[in-house]
Amino acid sequence: MAPLKLSNPFRRSADRPSLKERAAATAGRVGEFKPATSAPDPSCATAPPSSAEPTDWHAPPPGFMASPAIDPVNFAWIPQGLRIELDRLRDIAETEFRRRISSLCETGNDTPERAAALRASLFLPALTAAVDPGSVEAATLAALGRTTGPDPVLALIEEHRAAYAEWDRLSDVWSEMASDAPGYAEAMAASAGPGNREVAAYDALFAARPTTLSGVTALAEYLREATDRTRVDLVPSAADRGLATVTDTLRVILATHKERARRETSLVAMLDLASASLDDLQSLHDLADRVGNSAYALAWTGRCQARGSRGEFNVAGELMQWLGDALTDVETAANDEARRRRPTTRADRETRLEMLALPVIRNGDPDETAAFARELLAHVEAEPESR
Repeated sequence: MAPLKLSNPFRRSADRPSLKERAAATAGRVGEFKPATSAPDPSCATAPPSSAEPTDWHAPPPGFMASPAIDPVNFAWIPQGLRIELDRLRDIAETEFRRRISSLCETGNDTPERAAALRASLFLPALTAAVDPGSVEAATLAALGRTTGPDPVLALIEEHRAAYAEWDRLSDVWSEMASDAPGYAEAMAASAGPGNREVAAYDALFAARPTTLSGVTALAEYLREATDRTRVDLVPSAADRGLATVTDTLRVILATHKERARRETSLVAMLDLASASLDDLQSLHDLADRVGNSAYALAWTGRCQARGSRGEFNVAGELMQWLGDALTDVETAANDEARRRRPTTRADRETRLEMLALPVIRNGDPDETAAFARELLAHVEAEPESR
């Protein structure tokens, strides 16, 4: 083999600067740079231009920006410079928020709604989310940006439920065997993979951040179920009791939230039944009955059914079902209002009795029927006197 010549690969071309010349040039360039005062990362170095020439802050080197934006002193790496500006803007907004909220406190107008509106007007939620991706503001903005649909935590719950069921089924095989029994090692090996999946799915539950109140409640209830299933102590720990308390509290909050939402969207709440005449109440009752029955009938047509489902509504079916329920509430409310009335004229008495007759008969309550019969008899006896 021919001897390797090491001179060829490192041979310098005639026009290539010498090592001494390159070292001098590098030293000159290093003198033109100084580190940023707030850069924790070596990649976040700043580069002010040479002091020998006036600085054009509008012409930064590629990848750099003038920093700070007001009265800059150097060029900062763009991610670092943006973070500096976001911190500065958030501090300005936070100071202004405290100033204005203190003024509202003096007049007693510092309500949570006003405070939230003030924070929004100063872009505090957005600025905080940009500076701190792990903040509540960041999570809130992310949730608002998601498309509507089931809470993602529900899928995680079902994933762990299935993973645990598979591991539990396979672990039952070796849990009843002696460690030296034939097939024990094979049974253990068969459950290893499902066991790892169950652990990963369980860890995912603790990392989950539900996007709805229903999701939070579902997660708390399932974690309570999962910990009860794996607990070895007969007496619940303080953590177990705390989780149970949180779960029960969330159930109440969710039920209250749903009831408040139902009332806010209730057709009954939109109507002034107390001011309506008995004739108007009867018209309202009859129309609510007819339209409600039509809505219920439409809910079971093909256009209101989800594709490939068995009795499940699509969005149109859900609307028709809601409309039918809402109009049934209107019908009931109109009857209840009529029942409270004490008419003074023959026409109003007849209208009221006509409205109450069918519900009384349908209910089949003997006491209610007897009371209605007495009212009807009293009307009959008063009839000759009114002529």
